[in-house]
Order: sequence, then C-alpha cells, then structure tokens
Amino acid sequence: MVEAKDGKQLRYMEPLFVTEDCLKCHEEQGYQLNQLRGGIAVGLSYEPFLAAQRSQINSVVIRYLIFALILVASSSLFTRKSLLDEQKKKSYAVQLEYLSRIDGLTGLLNRRALMDRLDEAIESALANKSPLSILLLDLDDFKGINDTYGHLAGDLILKHSAAVIKENVRAVDSVGRYGGDEIMVVLPGLSGALAEKVKERIKRAMSNSPLDYEGVLLYQQVSGGVGTLPEMERDEATNRETLRRLLIQGADQQLYLEKQAKKRGLTGPGK
Repeated sequence: MVEAKDGKQLRYMEPLFVTEDCLKCHEEQGYQLNQLRGGIAVGLSYEPFLAAQRSQINSVVIRYLIFALILVASSSLFTRKSLLDEQKKKSYAVQLEYLSRIDGLTGLLNRRALMDRLDEAIESALANKSPLSILLLDLDDFKGINDTYGHLAGDLILKHSAAVIKENVRAVDSVGRYGGDEIMVVLPGLSGALAEKVKERIKRAMSNSPLDYEGVLLYQQVSGGVGTLPEMERDEATNRETLRRLLIQGADQQLYLEKQAKKRGLTGPGK
C-alpha cells in the first residue's frame, strides 16, 4: 500500500524476464534468456477495500452485540425465573408449615401445634415466674347434634363454637382443637381465678350465640375445666412433660366434675 495524490493505493509489481518468445523479436537488441528487462506495476484505489473491511467489521460487531444482548436478556430472565421459583418455594414452604399446624375443620391450631404453644408458655412462665393456666372446653351433648341433624350440622357447630371461643379470649392466648369436640385455650399470665372468669365469659357467649342451621337455632352449651401451673413445680429442673401433664390433668379433672354436675342437674346452661 502506498500514498498517492488521490489517496491510498494498493500497488502490485511483477518483474519481466526475457523468455524464448521475447528473443524472437528482441535478440538483435542484445536480450538474453531470463534476463530482467523491467517490470509491470498496477495501482488500485484502497478505498473500496477499506469500505468492504469496515462493512465486515460492523457486521461482526453487530452480530456480537446482538448475541451479547440475547445472552444478557436470557441470563436476566433465568435469574428472574430462579428468584421467582425460590420465592414460590419459600411461599409453599410457609403455606405447608402453616397448614401442618392448623386444624382443617375449625381453623384453630391442631394438637401438635397446640402442645408446642403450651410448652413455650410453660418455659416462659418458669423463666418469668409468672402464672399460667389452661382451659379445656367440651361441647355438651355433641353426639346428639350429629345423631339428630347429621354430621354436617356437627361440623358447623364445631366451626361456630371455635369462632365464638376465639372471639372471647385475648390475642396472646392460643386456641386449639385438643381432640374431637374438645378445645383447649392456653392462657399465659393468668391465675386460676382469672382463668375461671374467662371460662364463664365463654360459656355465656356460647349460650347467647346460637347457630342458624336450615332455619333451626341450635344453642350449643360447653363445659370447661381450668388447669393452673402449681407454684411448687416452678423449679427449672422440673420435667416440662410433667408440668404439661399436671396442667392437662387438672383441667380434665375439673371438666369431668362439671359435666357430672350438669348431668345431676346441679348447674344450668351458662352457669
């Protein structure tokens, strides 16, 4: 490539050697075979080559840019999808954990979750030297509802009773389905006397909250027992399962006595 007046040029030169054909005309001039007698030069403008080269470079650059954009977009979509998938997995895990701790019929805590809350309440009561009580509530003559109106009515009564009970306790209290038609309420910070007041409030609320089942008002009564954490069992070395058993046994015993008293007609509805 050389510089010329009209710009850069590609210059090609080739030497001319004397051949036998040349000697036919030029032998008299003293030419000898294979003698170098000159050369041929051809000059071509370099601009078309530059233009083609620039076009090729631009084409390659554009292709690489498009590929890079596709790669970035794909990576972004993959990353976004991975994040969404991870969020979905976490959401599903939270939902599964929630469902594994909730009673499907009443929406209350199931027995496993309820016992966990009770154990946590026992630990807190021991650590803070604060009172702790539980309520064990049982629906009166629940079998009669099922026998008379069917199991659908029984399910609705259970759901209705669970809702009424939950409405009449504090937000810090834990309400769960202990089993069958029995519902337990964990009452952290309440003495036995205060727990008795909560029990009576729930009984009154149940008496005043009938369920309308196909035009029939069903008044569901409940019986209840209170269990209180004994002062003598507050030693840190005391087995937590023992304390849990004492609480439940105390509530269950009182519940049994109240139901027996109702059978003998010694207590009235809501009393």
